[in-house]
Amino acid sequence: MGAITTYFKDFGVLKETHKAFWGLQTINVLDATFEFAFSIIITIFLSKTIGFTDQEAGYAITIVGVVSSITFFFIGPFVDWLGIRKAIFIGLVAMFIFRSGLVYCAFTPDIPYRGVVTLVMIFLSGVPAAMLGTIYQIGNRRYTTERSQAAGFNIWYIAMNIGAIASGLLVDYIHKTLSLPFEWVLVFGLGTTIITIFVALITVTTNEQLVGKDEEQCAHKYIELEILNQKEKDYLDKLRRLVMFGTLGSLLAFAPIAILIIYHYLPNFAFDARLAIAIWIGVSLMISFGYTLAIKHRILNKKRCARNEALLKVPVISEASNTEEKKSKGLKEGLAYAKNVIIAPAFVRMLAALTLLVGVRAAFLYTGLLMPKYWYRVIGEGAQVGWLNTINPVIIVLGVLLLVPIINRYDTYKMLVWGALLAAMCFVPLAVPWYYISDNIVVAYYIMAVASMIFLSFGEMMWSPRLSHYIVSVAPSGQEGTYSAFASLPWFVAKTIAGGLSGVMLAKWCPEFIVQGGVNVPIQKVLITQTLPYWQTPEALWLILGIIAIIGPIIMLFLKDWFTVGMKQKV
Repeated sequence: MGAITTYFKDFGVLKETHKAFWGLQTINVLDATFEFAFSIIITIFLSKTIGFTDQEAGYAITIVGVVSSITFFFIGPFVDWLGIRKAIFIGLVAMFIFRSGLVYCAFTPDIPYRGVVTLVMIFLSGVPAAMLGTIYQIGNRRYTTERSQAAGFNIWYIAMNIGAIASGLLVDYIHKTLSLPFEWVLVFGLGTTIITIFVALITVTTNEQLVGKDEEQCAHKYIELEILNQKEKDYLDKLRRLVMFGTLGSLLAFAPIAILIIYHYLPNFAFDARLAIAIWIGVSLMISFGYTLAIKHRILNKKRCARNEALLKVPVISEASNTEEKKSKGLKEGLAYAKNVIIAPAFVRMLAALTLLVGVRAAFLYTGLLMPKYWYRVIGEGAQVGWLNTINPVIIVLGVLLLVPIINRYDTYKMLVWGALLAAMCFVPLAVPWYYISDNIVVAYYIMAVASMIFLSFGEMMWSPRLSHYIVSVAPSGQEGTYSAFASLPWFVAKTIAGGLSGVMLAKWCPEFIVQGGVNVPIQKVLITQTLPYWQTPEALWLILGIIAIIGPIIMLFLKDWFTVGMKQKV
């Protein structure tokens, strides 16, 4: 009880926060409500409203998701350069514009290239969404003191999950209570964007770091850095060129793949290659140029915290500093450093662990890519899909408030592995034939869905926070940031593959209709007859995904000694 009492007392320090912190949390709740609601309906929206097949919707979401993920990595320098006040206003206004375009596409069926324009609007909406994600993280630090920072991050996480709870209720209210099509979720998102703009203007009034009464004034003040010699200028020029061409090359390299997929799997849209190429080159140049400009300003206006001493002008290169000397040697040393990190045994262990956990992490991805269509098809159009999606955030919020102080007392690796195994068990109820659960197919699939979400939620609460802790614990001192950055690579690859295959999996194991006697019969009616072989039912899909997910934690359980070599906090 002592740990729990202390945990709740820690929230008392939230009085040491700026009003901008609470403004950001209000924006967080409103925007998370729409974002989670859109993630619930996006596959249905693309199929029912825009006319995509299951496969086309899966490929389209994958293309947009990959490019948005790449953009997310590059958005940080823009926020640093602009400052929170300008960045959040620009981001929200841009979001309003792009969401307006998305609403226009949803309610205007006869516009040319409707499918392509819709995907472009979804992608462009993801750019300011990435900005907001970065702003939340910066704001959680900037608008709290050292004492209130940890509690501030907990409040941010709770606020996001409150939005997730509201999103499920919103989807059911719009689609079932009001009997409106799913497009009206987009209208709600447009409305919340207008509200968040006003909230940002009223509350986010400063870029300054909040400092407690007994904390020293410092931090986050800009210091003009001096460029000492021509060699340093040349180094910066090479760095900017490297960033620009690297970014441009990586995005353009993806363009032919996107065009190939669109032409092969989306033949109904008949747009010419010049339009597709123009879109990709334009986006690539925009991101590359902007990122290069931001890098320039980020380097020349670097932030330094001079805690416990006066703020002084700091040169980029100092002969007395070995660290700065190494930086001046340029690209070769950086590549050598990256090579040494990648071949290090600790890095190999971390990468192996992350790869084994990919199947578990994908389970949460499937709640948006597979489950909404799956539930509507096996339960029927009356399925409470929104309500089912609230189970996870409700458990997470209650868990953060009540169980986290207890869970934190246990070993990081044990909680990581056992939590991942528990989350992977979410596929087990879904893999059981429905008639073993109940004589009523609707009741059976509801029981299976609820049990699955409970396994997923409690498992996520146990293992997800410990993953970051594990990565930092196995990383050598001074390389924690590098390891954390590389940690997203396996997930990025898996998300791309899972997203691309999601439509294929639905079409194979859970299509909307099954042809019987030359007639399209809804899959629910076919399942009721119990005439389908097991390997042609939706349950077979979840069995396959479950085996993939469960294998990873089991291997990590048996290889604990190898995976925990060198951990800083090993129990």
